[in-house]
Formats: sequence, structure tokens, C-alpha cells
Amino acid sequence: DLLQTKVETLSEPVIQKLQQQVQATAKRFKLGPARLDEYSKLVETYCGNDPSVTRDLRLAMLKIVLHRYSKRVPQQELLFGEEGPSPTRPIKVDNAIYDAACIHLSHEAGRPYYFGIDSLCDASSENAEMFLRMSDALVKAAEVNLLKQKPPSLSAKEQHRLMKERAREIVDGWSFPEARRFKKVADWIAQKCLDRTCEPNASLGPGANAFGVPAEQFETIGADYPQLAQVLKYAVAYNALCLVPDTSCKNRIWCLLELGGPLIVHHGLPLKRGGFVEGNVAQLSELV
Repeated sequence: DLLQTKVETLSEPVIQKLQQQVQATAKRFKLGPARLDEYSKLVETYCGNDPSVTRDLRLAMLKIVLHRYSKRVPQQELLFGEEGPSPTRPIKVDNAIYDAACIHLSHEAGRPYYFGIDSLCDASSENAEMFLRMSDALVKAAEVNLLKQKPPSLSAKEQHRLMKERAREIVDGWSFPEARRFKKVADWIAQKCLDRTCEPNASLGPGANAFGVPAEQFETIGADYPQLAQVLKYAVAYNALCLVPDTSCKNRIWCLLELGGPLIVHHGLPLKRGGFVEGNVAQLSELV
């Protein structure tokens, strides 16, 4: 009960701005009223009467759906159709669109994203010491509320702010061997992930928090790129990075360099695992 999970609807000006963006997106992609209504109903059917899916989230989800629609119709038909052509593949509203809307609104409108015990655990990278360091900031804030004779529970907005601050403190405080070089690599990976995460059509659903390199390249990294291997070795040892080998995607095996929880929170990336941007070892070697 100390960590509230209810998020208040964003302010009315933000709601109006989201509505304008939806209308502008529909107009840009030549969607007529009937097709726009069709996709609005898809979103409402998914959300139902769940009060936790607030009005702002529903609009953000609809905007993502419209951008996905634009990717699934022939461009020439998109230019000349009146009501909007049918997409090549049906569009369905699911958890991936909901998760994407949450992270998009966090960046676009400051909606809290890191809150609740699940987020706290995920941000700790399954590491007990990291969990204690991340939760310490929340515990102290609850103690302050008690001293002021206020309810100790923390709002979602307050949790988000405290976790972001603590994550930044942890990252800035890293002084392990090769930490300076690793931070350069991590910042570059994080920006790549953020670019994919904030895509209007949310092609990766919730987004990305890892960098994928072909498995065959990673197997020879010690011999081909010894300095990079040294940097990654220390990063893994100090829980700043997690290696996820043997990940199958697009008929290929990848090794994922998954950013640690503090880096994910610090850079505003999704906590859900699995999403990654593709690259190669040579790109990382150039950074170090």
C-alpha cells in the first residue's frame, strides 16, 4: 500500500492536444469518419470500463493505431482514397499498443511510468543490492511523510520522480574499471533504443532496452575486439549490463546486450524485456 498504482488523468489542455493530434493524424492519412470511428471502437473494446485506462491513454493508443494503419496500406491508395483503403493486414489493439501508449505519454506529457512494486523490481535488474538502493529513496520519502503526520503512501508521480533521481545517482556514481568507456557505449545504445521506442507506430510494442549483435560476432569478441570485451566484462560484473545469449529473431540468433535497470530508468526506456535494436560489434568497438 505504500506504492500507489493509480495514475490520474492528465490535464484538460493535454487531453485537448492529444485529440488534436489524433484528428491531424487521421486527416494526414486520409481516414474518413467511418474508419476513424472503427479504430476508436477497437480501442474502446480493448479498454472496456477499466478505470485505470484513462482518457489520455485511450487517445495515445488510438494515435498509435492510426500510424500502424498508415504502414499497412499502399501509399498511392493512401494519397487518393476518400474513406481510406483497407490495410493489408488487420489491425488489432493489444497489450503491446497499451504498453507503447504508456511510455509515449511519459515522454510526451510527463505521465508517470515507473511506479508500483513490479516496476521497482524490474528496475533493480533482479539484483538484491540494486533493489535495496532503488527502494531506499522510496522508503525515505515514506518516512518523511510519517514525520509530517501525512499518509506514508507515495503517489505514482512521486514514485516516478524518485526512481528517476535515484537511477541517475547510481549511474553517475559508477566508478568501476572501464566505467567511463561503458557509459559512452550505454548512452549510445540508450539513444538508439529511445528512437525506436518513440516511433509513432510503436513497431516494437513497448519499445527497446537492449542492443542485439549476431551471435557469431559475439563469440569472437575477445579475440577481435579485446578492449570492448574488457569494457563489457566489467559492466556485466557490476550489474550495469546483462547478456541475453541465444535470442532467436528474424531467422537469426542474436546476443542481446540488455541495459541494467538504473540505465533503463535513467534514459526513460521501457522495463519490459525482449525489445532490441539490431547492430554489430564493430559499432560498439568504435565507441571505445
